[in-house]
Amino acid sequence: MLIVTNFVNFPQQWTATDGTAGRTEFAKTTSEFLRFRDHDDAVFVVNGSARIALELALRQLLPFKARRPLIAVDMVLRKPNTARATLSVVTKRIVFRNVDYFVHYFKDLHGLDSLYGIGADRSGFVDFKANLWNRRAKAPQPDGEYVLCFGRSLRDFDTFFDAIETTNYPGAIVDPHSAAVWEHGSRFTRSLEDLPANVRVLEHDQSNESQANLLDCAKIVVVPMVMGRLVSPISTIMNSMILGKCVVATAGPGVSDLFGREVLSVPAEDPAALASTITTAWTDDHLRCRTAEAGWKYALRCGSEQDFYGRLTDALVEWHARH
Repeated sequence: MLIVTNFVNFPQQWTATDGTAGRTEFAKTTSEFLRFRDHDDAVFVVNGSARIALELALRQLLPFKARRPLIAVDMVLRKPNTARATLSVVTKRIVFRNVDYFVHYFKDLHGLDSLYGIGADRSGFVDFKANLWNRRAKAPQPDGEYVLCFGRSLRDFDTFFDAIETTNYPGAIVDPHSAAVWEHGSRFTRSLEDLPANVRVLEHDQSNESQANLLDCAKIVVVPMVMGRLVSPISTIMNSMILGKCVVATAGPGVSDLFGREVLSVPAEDPAALASTITTAWTDDHLRCRTAEAGWKYALRCGSEQDFYGRLTDALVEWHARH
């Protein structure tokens, strides 16, 4: 079995748990994937790029071309908010019928199924990993300086600001310009001059080292998400957990369907509920420590990048064996 993928660090040679062995070829663009279309044992595995997945799905509709199994991993798809976006969803739903299998890092597929036709019949789940594994804490670290609202994709900063300004606790965000939050569907309508007095803006160069330092100093990490999201904020949550932090996150895919005691969940776009949960987590040392410990243990169980690729390889081989 030949896995052709844009996963940069996917093992070049691999052996699945069932003993199946294979190799990997890296492909960065659609044309590079198509170079392997005539390999009978090739399976196309597209990571995180709906554009490449759609282009390959369209190309493989051509009747005079060899067709390879097409698997899409971690597709970041959004709910439409304009007429043009709605038309795009209709088009994508049709083209995505030619994707054989989807691998997600969350289990709640209601939104993806209703909008894009991506349901349980063509989907599988794989536990993600903490990208900051090499900086993992030796024990939970439930104390810190501030309540950090972190991440950039589909984040609801407005609700965080409305919540934190009703408390006396120090809040923090990363400079939204360096994070380019407006390009990633986040809700951030205040100017920097109009932020709550108890919120400071921190510098972040987008490196793992910088991210780890920011999270290390947090007492609570808040991951507020816009209403109606279709995907999971799993990367930020896992990185916060592996550093031993108490996480507060918006209920929905990748939160309610995966975590219990590991995360304190709140309803979407509800500043009062978020402020109440922040207050409880800040003042209740037992709850904050218990949540941080449960999350830390969860992230440790998910393991390293190598462990993740092992799980993903098993999922791909298992699907291929059934088809």
